[in-house]
Amino acid sequence: MRLVPVLLALCLPGCGQGDYSFSVENDVDNPVIDSGTDSAPIVWEDCGIVGEPVSEVPVDHTCTDGEDLAADLRITITDVCFPSCQEGAPVFVAVQVTNQGGVDVSGSVPVAVYAGAAAAGTGDVPIHTWTQTGGVPAGGVAEGTVLEFDVNALDGQAIRVQVNDDGTGTAAAAECDESNNRALWEAIPCAPVE
Repeated sequence: MRLVPVLLALCLPGCGQGDYSFSVENDVDNPVIDSGTDSAPIVWEDCGIVGEPVSEVPVDHTCTDGEDLAADLRITITDVCFPSCQEGAPVFVAVQVTNQGGVDVSGSVPVAVYAGAAAAGTGDVPIHTWTQTGGVPAGGVAEGTVLEFDVNALDGQAIRVQVNDDGTGTAAAAECDESNNRALWEAIPCAPVE
């Protein structure tokens, strides 16, 4: 008889977290599966998105634009939540923008989300755009945010997030290296739309 309370006590800390198991790593070998809770309301704890940004990143003092130090923006996908694969269901993508360059970026920094792993400048139409306001200081990390869009927009493809891209491939800030401006999440549990 005492076995049941003991099992419940052991289970409560880990069992009350919902149907999702997310980490900060893009785990392609163990993609998140559709849990079948299509009509259930979204509980943020179930998604595992915590949004705790780090406060700084190492500054690359070799990042220059000619002779002067330059900015070097990067974006990280810290977590992704697929509450459902049904038509019209949302996808939540937690991101953080960092500046590893030696120069502050003032003003707004655009971010675009694309379906698929194609390189920037291929004429892809973004499925979502967002603007990081308030700038990003050298060695700084902007406050994390969660982007939301329709799961059907992915059509079963990877999530590609590009920083310093307004959705047309146009950059708002000068950088020493734009080749590191994208993050890719390939663990997509939803099949292409038929």
